[in-house]
Amino acid sequence: MLNIIFAFLGSVLTGTQTILIVMNKEAICFNDGCSVVESLTKVPPFFFNVVGFLYFLTILYVLVKARKGSDGWRQVASLLLLGGMAAEGVLVAFQHFIVEIFCSYCLIVFCFVIALNLFAGIKQFLRSVAAFVAVLVAFSVLQFSAPQIKPISLGSYGSIAGERSQGKLVLFFSETCVHCEEVIEGLRENNSCQIEFNPIGPITDWQFEGLEKSKSYDPAHNLKFLANLGINVVPVLAVYENDSVSVLKGKIAIKDYLTKNCSGSEVITDAQSAIGQSSSQESFSAPDGQTDLFTDEEENCGIPDSSSADCD
Repeated sequence: MLNIIFAFLGSVLTGTQTILIVMNKEAICFNDGCSVVESLTKVPPFFFNVVGFLYFLTILYVLVKARKGSDGWRQVASLLLLGGMAAEGVLVAFQHFIVEIFCSYCLIVFCFVIALNLFAGIKQFLRSVAAFVAVLVAFSVLQFSAPQIKPISLGSYGSIAGERSQGKLVLFFSETCVHCEEVIEGLRENNSCQIEFNPIGPITDWQFEGLEKSKSYDPAHNLKFLANLGINVVPVLAVYENDSVSVLKGKIAIKDYLTKNCSGSEVITDAQSAIGQSSSQESFSAPDGQTDLFTDEEENCGIPDSSSADCD
């Protein structure tokens, strides 16, 4: 009987709050936490209160049915009460770990859910506590702030200056990849673009005329960048233009682009035009913004787990 009373009071509480919101009246709340929490949700408070009202109303209906001795209705009531406790666990964890302030009205609703589980019996209460704690523990081990994306320049072995303003060019290569070396030999013979050289492994003996070496570099940044794009081969050329990145994969596509944009030929600023109609194109999201991938399926070296490249 106590469960039925609390389910009724819960429906009255949430129903009243819904009416106050619709009438633009001052909602039930005893601190500033309500407005703070509401400002960080994707749906308006009206939606939450309507759902809460329907939840308590459903619990009330099921409990009335369960009083007649039906085991089926009792099981439904038990599941609904567990679901309510788990949902409250999410809301409480959100307020504690993310917002760091509690909504007094939300805590009142939480108390109603606790009471409903408590009056349903000790077994039901212990199950609900377990569900609530499980949610809190899960939230406590998560990091909700976006990880800082480290600049790709941290993986640069060095760079060469260029006369043309072609955007930022980053060449990912391996010292042991013959296809990479062919691309680099072409740059040694004729190049007018500023290019950063980002190896996928430690450099032992690699020289380039006019190269300004970085004080330090970490190939792990380069491997992570390629892995985020689903790329497991080199050479790869990243062309930074405005707010997008065009990624060229394979010796043929890269040499074609460099010939048309970084030599004596007429400058072509569109990477797709530089590659030609024969290359395939995929679009996907990348850490540095919108990225297009222009692919040459051959003339590249694979990146095994050892971070040294084996040529195909």
